[in-house]
Amino acid sequence: MSGLLIGAMLPFVFSAMAMLAVGRAAGAMIEEVRRQFREIPGLLEGTGTADYRRCIDISTTASLREMVLPGLMAVTVPVIVGLLSLYALGGLLVGVTASGVLMALFQSNAGGAWDNAKKYVEAGHHGGKGSEAHKAAVTGDTVGDSYKDTAGPSLNILIKLISVVALVTAPAMVSFHGTADGSGLQRRAVPAASLQQSNLMNQMKKELGGNENYDGCSIIKGIDAKELSNCSGGRVCTNSKQFLADLKTREGALKDPKDKMSKPEYDKIVAKLKAHDMVCVPGAPAAQKADLAEKKAAEKKEADKKAADEAKAAEKKAAEAKATCEAKGGTFADGACTEPVKNDAGDAPKGDDAKKVDAPKGDDTKKADAPKADATKKADAPKGDAKAAK
Repeated sequence: MSGLLIGAMLPFVFSAMAMLAVGRAAGAMIEEVRRQFREIPGLLEGTGTADYRRCIDISTTASLREMVLPGLMAVTVPVIVGLLSLYALGGLLVGVTASGVLMALFQSNAGGAWDNAKKYVEAGHHGGKGSEAHKAAVTGDTVGDSYKDTAGPSLNILIKLISVVALVTAPAMVSFHGTADGSGLQRRAVPAASLQQSNLMNQMKKELGGNENYDGCSIIKGIDAKELSNCSGGRVCTNSKQFLADLKTREGALKDPKDKMSKPEYDKIVAKLKAHDMVCVPGAPAAQKADLAEKKAAEKKEADKKAADEAKAAEKKAAEAKATCEAKGGTFADGACTEPVKNDAGDAPKGDDAKKVDAPKGDDTKKADAPKADATKKADAPKGDAKAAK
């Protein structure tokens, strides 16, 4: 938003500077004309010759000198804004383009209208030349000429110049703020120095004691929310407590006193580390970076292998569970076995067992029917006795 506001403001500032430059150049020209009238004999009568070279020199010198400051503004503003923020630089381009185009159209049309108004009066309308209307039109055309001949057309140059400067310096700006791979003057932040880095610090012992190291640093958000730090010169921003612990481990692991730091140097580094939460430390050497990358690749390969083995074991276990479930007559789905439902008396009898529980046949049937016949006779007997009694 700040870049957008700055960009929208630039066309107005640039136009004001251009019109003031025209006014100063016109004033210098008027003073030169008056001087020549005073000093050159016969100039008013038409018998003398004017010093045209001096008038041309005033116009040329003024056109170059007066445009130095507006030109510097057009070149330096996008660079300064780009160093502060890439997003602000984008807003600057949007603001200067939108505001500049509208301002240029307004100035060109307004300046042309003032000029045409003066010519309209000079043609005999509203009293013609010498009238009050003519004087007012001449005064207006003083501003109109600056609008249509200087400020309006120059805004086109301002828009294109700022865009070109921003485009040319864009790679340097991206390099300064840092890129996704961590290159640039402002490197990507790392969480903490690794123990492996601490163990190899003796390879760059001279760099560890540099006065520029262990300055306080901070983490900022860059392009695409990437974490960036304000450490430069190949250094990285890391946690001071973690780095101090790694440094102590490194010093304790070294057997040869020659490889260790001197006590004053060590105490100096420890004091710097304790003074800040985050500090700039030397980046890892190229050889160490290669070792770290190789170790990381090996760890990834081992993790992938372990995951593959676990997947195979799980698949084998699922196959065994499915076979066991199907052997019991169940249904295996979604890792669970569904067995058939049993009633209280157990499963229904099948095959020969079903015949055994069928109704009795043959002699058994006769034995079962016999009591029914006797019972019938006994039931009929009373009926006969009852008839005899009657």
